[in-house]
This record gives sequence, C-alpha cells and structure tokens, in this order.
Amino acid sequence: MDAVADFSSERIEGMTAIGHMRFSAPLFTQITPFLWMGGSPDTYTPPSLPPSLDAILNLYVWAKYKVPSGVEYKEETMYDTSEGSPDSGNAWALAAWAFKRVKSGRTTLIHCQAGLNRSGLITGMVMMLMGWTAEEAIAEMRKRRSNAVLINPAFEQFLLDINPGDITP
Repeated sequence: MDAVADFSSERIEGMTAIGHMRFSAPLFTQITPFLWMGGSPDTYTPPSLPPSLDAILNLYVWAKYKVPSGVEYKEETMYDTSEGSPDSGNAWALAAWAFKRVKSGRTTLIHCQAGLNRSGLITGMVMMLMGWTAEEAIAEMRKRRSNAVLINPAFEQFLLDINPGDITP
C-alpha cells in the first residue's frame, strides 16, 4: 500500500493494495464515544493524537507513534492479506482488550498502516461486542472514515460470518 501522511491537515492518502481504490481519510477518526481508528504511515509522530487518549492498540508494528506518558500501549503483528481469514482467536483477544477499555470509558485508538483493514476488523469486532451488527459496524466505519474501510474481502467476510449469538461482551 502506498500511503502518505499530510502533516498539515493530518490526513492519510493512497491507493489500497487490495482493490486498488484511492482513499483519503483523516489520520484518526472517532467511530463511537471512546473508540477511534486510524493509520500510522512510517515512523511519524503526528502533531496531536486523539484527545484524552488512554490506550493504543497498534496492529502495524513497523510504524510506531511516540506514546505519551500514562497511555496504555499494546502492539500485535497482524498482516493484511486477502489469502485466508485472520487468526480468529488472536483477533478476538485483541478486540476484547480494546472493548474492555472502551467499555470502561477509556479513549482507545486502534490503528494499523492506513486505518482501513486491520484496524477496521478489530474496531468492527469491538463494535459488535458493543451490540452493533456486522453490517451496521461496517457501514458506520465507512461513513465516518472512508469507503475503503474493509476493502479486504477476507476481513469483511470474517466480520459478516460472526454469529451474533456467539458474541458475549
């Protein structure tokens, strides 16, 4: 994926590797109260992180933000590939980690490289733990962040295949 950060407007723009869709999105997007998703091009420290940030889940370990003092930080290597589904056990563990923080009123940022697929998958799972359907979560993320959210069909299908009866917050 080619992604470039615009330091003056704090946007990330590029072309998706899967689907070859041009996108332009804020570096960070608030999806629900306390739940943010975003990107992290290269080793860039943005002028500002989301306000009152309490926790960061980094799914793109090759680029890291300078984490402010007092902010809880977790990172996990996750690959954005169209071949096969994500590791469901690991994905649920990451979603549970973020959900626990969001549920307790802690502002949580889930980010990957461009803030589209990896962060979209885990953010969607957190939203489902909050009671959203997969379709509602996907539509809300696309509305708020970019139409390119979950352009990876394997990640989108993973969310759509979750049985709502199996979700326990």
